[in-house]
Amino acid sequence: MLACHAAPAAFSAALYFIDIRYQVFGGGTANGPGVYADSLAWVLGLPPRHLGMASTSLPAVVLFIAALWILRREKSDSWIFFAGVILVVPVLLAVFRHSEVLYVRHFMIGMAFLLVLFSFVLAALYQRGWLSRLICVLLLAGYFTLNGWHTVRLFKYGRGHYAEAARFLAEHTKRAGCHHQGDHNFRIEFVLQFYTNAAMGNKTARYYGNSPAQSWSKVAPEWLITHKESFEDPSPPAEQFAMTPATSTNL
Repeated sequence: MLACHAAPAAFSAALYFIDIRYQVFGGGTANGPGVYADSLAWVLGLPPRHLGMASTSLPAVVLFIAALWILRREKSDSWIFFAGVILVVPVLLAVFRHSEVLYVRHFMIGMAFLLVLFSFVLAALYQRGWLSRLICVLLLAGYFTLNGWHTVRLFKYGRGHYAEAARFLAEHTKRAGCHHQGDHNFRIEFVLQFYTNAAMGNKTARYYGNSPAQSWSKVAPEWLITHKESFEDPSPPAEQFAMTPATSTNL
């Protein structure tokens, strides 16, 4: 037993001391426990929160309970594993993390195993006659339709159009250089640094954050970039943005 786990344990320890312990909290939106319901909706391809949290996550909850019941009826101990990896462990990790900054990606492992668990429901339906087989086919068709719709949107809109946004800033900037500020230094500054060199051509770009070392004095930035989650209203956060207690921008 020890020989089997020695190499993975050594690798995990080395990864922690070399990289993981230096990671810092980058901030984010406080989504709270509702993000777990969003992850359940995404498993089936349902649009989270567009139709209400309960209505989009309830089908996944029903299938989850039905699959566990099928495994217990077959006297299989695997239901304990699925219940742990899908429900118990993610919830405990969220609780011990002591933060409401949670995202769907934090539950990706449980989401993958939830799909495996759903296959037991489909298999049980398929073995119960032609009507149950029809329901099984309809469920699969709905699953592929919903997820296909999300895939089409991904190909159409991409993951953010950051290069296009940088080119827009360069083309519509009235000054020689593109000066901009944002409401989240960690995210906005590093993303712009990656895209501005290639997208802005010969025009220089400078980001002004909200720290004293980055604050502007004589020349105010021409652009204000704010960030929001995909499910939030993309309108400006307010009519006035205070970068520091002494400086503010009217939108």
